Amino acid sequence: IKKIDPSITCFTDIELGPKIKNDTIARIVLKYYYRMESCYTKEAILRKINANKHPEIVEMAIEEYKAFSPFEKTYMTGLQEVICNGIKNNTNSIMSLINTPDDYAAGLIIRQTMIRVAPEILKPLSYYYSRGLLLIETIPEFYAYKDSECVNKLLFLSTISENELKEIISNSPYKLCVTFMEKYLKQTTVSSIHSLSRLFLKKIKK
Repeated sequence: IKKIDPSITCFTDIELGPKIKNDTIARIVLKYYYRMESCYTKEAILRKINANKHPEIVEMAIEEYKAFSPFEKTYMTGLQEVICNGIKNNTNSIMSLINTPDDYAAGLIIRQTMIRVAPEILKPLSYYYSRGLLLIETIPEFYAYKDSECVNKLLFLSTISENELKEIISNSPYKLCVTFMEKYLKQTTVSSIHSLSRLFLKKIKK
């Protein structure tokens, strides 16, 4: 590697440096990828490689991502970014990464990308998860869809009452792990739903 690029003097220069533009260096790094022990190093390395030239890194990122707990996945944003580089060609396999309540909550970047690439696929999930504690997570998604049905949903949420919210949470068709349940019990409040819904309604009117 040093013969190809003298500016690289140690592995840290690759891990913390810019994107890898040289294909030979990328192939060398990928050859030793599975010998790397740190999940954060692996995540950083995959982000440095061009997914168009090396599409195999998308599958590598998916496999790496699957090994983590939902809570850990929340922080593996680099892996989510790499996965999303191949989202157009792997929509079904990538959607499978957010098909449980906990994984849906963890996969923010995946969901944001799906809204741009295939909103019609994500939309049913948005409605499903809006029927429970993940309601707060789905509000930005209803704004992104912007059709009349979703605007009406935002209008309803902008004036939702305490009793209506309690009913939604108590009749939720899904459950979250303890960590996420505690998190969203704090976040999914009438005031937070009102303010977020009204914010997006204002954006729609502009």
